[in-house]
Amino acid sequence: MEDWTYDELFETIQEVYKEFLSQNRGCRHAIARIVDDFNNLGKIEDIIVDVAIG
Repeated sequence: MEDWTYDELFETIQEVYKEFLSQNRGCRHAIARIVDDFNNLGKIEDIIVDVAIG
């Protein structure tokens, strides 16, 4: 497991989301991929992922 700071994780999630949107995948697909890619990082990290998606 990689150690993330709040800012790093939040920025990475935003970049991945924008990347999937730029590929004309749609917001639902982008969110699903983020959930899959950033699943089970840790308790606090999972909360950050949920907030970023929200």
